[in-house]
Amino acid sequence: MIRPIDTQILYPNSPELSNRQQIDNQKPYLQQEQFAQLMQKEQLAKQEKVHKMEKGQKVQDSLQEKKNKQQKEHSKKDNNKQKVHEKIKPQSLNGYSESQIDIRI
Repeated sequence: MIRPIDTQILYPNSPELSNRQQIDNQKPYLQQEQFAQLMQKEQLAKQEKVHKMEKGQKVQDSLQEKKNKQQKEHSKKDNNKQKVHEKIKPQSLNGYSESQIDIRI
């Protein structure tokens, strides 16, 4: 049973209670948003950080490595073509070379 004194206390406190309920409902979203902001700050800090190179460490040049690989592959193909051409030499058939055509009717 609600007494008149209870309603006098509840009505003025209702805005405060609604604010608390709203904050409780928004806590997970706010925590996730704060975590995302922290992760973005860490990522930016890592991107801006300069790594010191140790003595004797080589810089990896991916473009130069790709060019070297392409040149090696190209030279291998050329070598294979030359080997194939060396294997196929004109052989004489009955004293005639392949460049001559013998047409007999």
